[in-house]
Amino acid sequence: MAKKNHPQNPTPVPVDYVHRTNSNPRLFMREDVINGIRVQLERDRELPPWHAVVVRPRQVGGYGLLAGHHRLEAVHRANENGANIRTIPAWIREDLEEG
Repeated sequence: MAKKNHPQNPTPVPVDYVHRTNSNPRLFMREDVINGIRVQLERDRELPPWHAVVVRPRQVGGYGLLAGHHRLEAVHRANENGANIRTIPAWIREDLEEG
């Protein structure tokens, strides 16, 4: 199977369009990791492109989260503290069906 070419930069996606999925492989979320990312987000007010999440389109709209569960949770917590982050960088996997 041939690999698709990816754009140089991830696509900015509205945070509210990214939804957690039931297929999260993590059994638990590490609070120390989430809090470390949250502190950076509250300082910088953005998730850098090299920390992009991986998503796939959902049939009902928006995107299902494939990778980046800690980063997404950290964005939500930073927003609760006033960071006002509206978009996050995402690699969109159009080649994967919703499962």
